[in-house]
Amino acid sequence: MDVNALGVTSATESSSFVAEDELSAQGLFIDDINRLRILDPSLADQTLKLKTECDQFLQSTESKSYFL
Repeated sequence: MDVNALGVTSATESSSFVAEDELSAQGLFIDDINRLRILDPSLADQTLKLKTECDQFLQSTESKSYFL
């Protein structure tokens, strides 16, 4: 039987969560590939999404401007 399936965390996992909480309280975050970041991962995702949307908008307006 898988212990993690029961919702039981190991001491290492538990201390990892505590460390991440302490870091985030100081404005530091660990990303999904374990790199230290100063930007909250959810905010970084929103920023990347906005950049992508802006790029798509600019591409669509550039292609239409040739017909004016």
